[in-house]
Amino acid sequence: MAYIDFESNGIEYRLILAEHETKRKEPIDGLDALIVETGFIDQEDYADYLTKEPMLANYLKEIREREIPIYSVDNKGRGKLLFIATCVTHFLIPPIIAYGVLKLAGADGDTASNVASYTLWGEGALFVLPSFLGNNISKFFAKINSILSLIRQTPDIELRNALTARKIKKGVVPHLLEKYPKRFSNKSPKIGIIYGAAHTGIKECLESDSRAGFSLGLHKHYGLKFILDKNILNDVYEYHLNKGGPTTYDRFQVELI
Repeated sequence: MAYIDFESNGIEYRLILAEHETKRKEPIDGLDALIVETGFIDQEDYADYLTKEPMLANYLKEIREREIPIYSVDNKGRGKLLFIATCVTHFLIPPIIAYGVLKLAGADGDTASNVASYTLWGEGALFVLPSFLGNNISKFFAKINSILSLIRQTPDIELRNALTARKIKKGVVPHLLEKYPKRFSNKSPKIGIIYGAAHTGIKECLESDSRAGFSLGLHKHYGLKFILDKNILNDVYEYHLNKGGPTTYDRFQVELI
């Protein structure tokens, strides 16, 4: 993994860029809460997911010892539609565009096909490189990934980036300040976000209300209604991995748009 520290509206964040099957660990010392990716997980499976997901496994001891609250603000969507939209936007359209541009420029079929193939591999690399490289290089690839996410506007990536950022700012932050007033009487919360490396755009969505608002507005009439799960669209879940007891949770809602 790699991580990026940044600040937005007086709140400190650490965006931890993960791969779902890795057990590598980044520091969470000083973090007051964790936001974790829970896409494609049904609500009744969240508690089990939090304790068994490989990218979270190495954090469990510290989470329990420090009683760090965990938040789910994600949306699993309607799996097949979300998968199709992602494949078309990320793995079909870019190679086709690359092939078409080269053919128009006069390249032969083999050259155009090779470049289209490289484009496809490059798409996959951008998803995973930020999580494996050193922080400085990771930040460079993370920025490129974020820009491309904004341009593509796929529901699986950019819409969920915007959704996550909006729920953090309008739901998690006010909830932390209200529920734990003593803890934050002399300081602002520092929040960790553990998401797959493809979601680097969460940083820019937290830094820019206009970016998050643009994506949510753009998807208002189809992505939010037909591709994501409407039943939990406004839901925020706070989980507690208790030291000796069961995982408990509270649910509250935020207005997105």
